[in-house]
Amino acid sequence: MLMGYSWGGLSVVNALNTHPEVDAVASLAGWNKSMNMIDHRGCQMVGPVAKLLLPFASVYEFFEYGSYAFSTGMKGFGNSDCAVIIVHGEQDDTIPIDYGYGTYYEKYADDPRFTFKKYPDRDHGVMTLEDGSLDMELMAEIVAFFDAQLTK
Repeated sequence: MLMGYSWGGLSVVNALNTHPEVDAVASLAGWNKSMNMIDHRGCQMVGPVAKLLLPFASVYEFFEYGSYAFSTGMKGFGNSDCAVIIVHGEQDDTIPIDYGYGTYYEKYADDPRFTFKKYPDRDHGVMTLEDGSLDMELMAEIVAFFDAQLTK
């Protein structure tokens, strides 16, 4: 079982590409693929013209990381039959919800192995409450999610 937040959220869903035997994954405020980050950050820095550079960035990633550069959470989900919980805040400007949660929800909303939790008033710190304290209710839900996988 794997759990990751932010880049860790990207990592755990991508791990399914090489480790389909994983039984359960929890991704919190994560990307679907690394190129999402390059696209988002590039557009923040220089505007939409950054999209013209994405093919070059993709080639660079391939030379730097080989086949891992083309790994995505979506491919990982297709490669595995694990249970999945995806958590994201709608106000997340660090990793916009459409770069992970939205992509996954579009395809897997009705798939019983997927659980989606979206928080309208939360940002990238999706695990914390407004006062900055850890959301113990969310943590308990994730623990229960993992516990349910142990009894299968």
